[in-house]
Amino acid sequence: MEYGDFGGVGTNGSAYYGTVQPDTDGDLTMVFAFSDDNSYPGVAYISHRTSTPYFTWNSGFDGGYYLRSGTVFYNEFRWGDYSGTAIEYNSKTGQVNTWFSGMFSANVPGINNSWSTGIGYNAFSAQTQP
Repeated sequence: MEYGDFGGVGTNGSAYYGTVQPDTDGDLTMVFAFSDDNSYPGVAYISHRTSTPYFTWNSGFDGGYYLRSGTVFYNEFRWGDYSGTAIEYNSKTGQVNTWFSGMFSANVPGINNSWSTGIGYNAFSAQTQP
């Protein structure tokens, strides 16, 4: 997993088509498409804990995480329309995972302007974890 400071990776950055999912504690995970002058379209995510101040995401970190960076130039008009989230609760351990998926530009042999799907999850080990 590649760490990204979404406020300073490159210029002309865009984050778009986000999908937000609360977990059972009220913590939020948002998955979204991201690209800028230095990054091909990829899928990224950020989180907000109920224990952090309002209007802060990933408190203690920079702007978020790349789940999957894009690998090629994508020359189509629309990008990032497809993302999704879901909650998984393990009743034996009490662990809550937020699963998510999103699009990234991919080099598929024989197909120009292709994309693939990245799947990941976010989880917190303690109520006060940032």
